[in-house]
Amino acid sequence: MRTEDNAPEMPWNSLLKFHREIRLRAEKSFFSALAADQQSERWSGLANFEPANLAGPWHLRAESIVSEPVGKLIASAEAGDYELGGVCWYAWEKPIDGSPARLEYRPALVRQVAATIDEDGGLMLEPLQGGWDFSPLFYQWFERLQMRETQVAGLDDALPRILEKVGQGTDGTLESRFIDALSTFFPALADGITKSQVLGARLNRRPSNWILLQPSLAGAGFGVNLIRDYNALVEREISGEGAGGLRVLSGISQPKNAHSVLPALPLIALNEAQEEAVRRVFEFPPVTVISSPPGCRKSQLVSSILLNGFAHG
Repeated sequence: MRTEDNAPEMPWNSLLKFHREIRLRAEKSFFSALAADQQSERWSGLANFEPANLAGPWHLRAESIVSEPVGKLIASAEAGDYELGGVCWYAWEKPIDGSPARLEYRPALVRQVAATIDEDGGLMLEPLQGGWDFSPLFYQWFERLQMRETQVAGLDDALPRILEKVGQGTDGTLESRFIDALSTFFPALADGITKSQVLGARLNRRPSNWILLQPSLAGAGFGVNLIRDYNALVEREISGEGAGGLRVLSGISQPKNAHSVLPALPLIALNEAQEEAVRRVFEFPPVTVISSPPGCRKSQLVSSILLNGFAHG
């Protein structure tokens, strides 16, 4: 079968599997910390830190930052936003280059924070827009344990109730209360986290219970829903007309006004980066990919694109 431009039919399933694998590897590289490398530039333990509550902000001594490179980045105000991660488990990971398996440290619970050094010289972790969530690797682990894709929504539904139980509790640490609450809904996950701790005995120094993860320049995002979409599309074995909107990637001719630069009309208040994104949507049809962390006003951006498209005809 050929497209309307007489281009050969695209191997959709192979392409979808390829891009799904790219996304999975990006998330694995971001939400995993090499347990033995506690002087990493992209993550740091937080020594002697145990949050008293889930709401924040959290104030720590600057010396709590285990990784010197991360501490220097935060002190220089060049580090930007981080993911605060806790309730971590250990897992063996075999690199794709064939090198020996390595022990990784992965947070189950994450939240985006701004990390700064305050006027007293302490470390301030300020929660950003959004809330606590399970990390993508925790979702993947859940899927493997449950063995059924349809069960994934249960983890989403349980999170608010788990956090409520943790917040209402007073006994033990926040981490131990989380494990107890998790065991109420998913005992296999809670048991897996607990049992994995024996792997930490192999290390000269165990990582702390809570860690900071710095986003990479590649922008490894939070793509749980995207991975689910990939899985659903792969299962459908798309071909021909069933490709739907994906067919814009298969060589369909460019619109006549392709690459024309249209101004971003001030229909919705946008910052400079968002205005540039709107311009690029109309300058480079038919597809423009826009990616950013949660809380960056992508919904407003989409609204602006739709209104600009209507205004420009």
